[in-house]
Amino acid sequence: MQDEWQERPLAYAFAEDPLAAEYPDAENDIDSVAVAVSGGRVVVAAGADEQGMAI
Repeated sequence: MQDEWQERPLAYAFAEDPLAAEYPDAENDIDSVAVAVSGGRVVVAAGADEQGMAI
């Protein structure tokens, strides 16, 4: 399949933080997504409060 997001490869951003143990179901929610075309290629950036932008 092409052009489909098959999995969420981003690990929980604060998994190593001892306070994260209080929230075992915590995940990285994606709050913001930006898309641009550069040199004929589609570039996607996404992130949230607890996860820095990934491009």
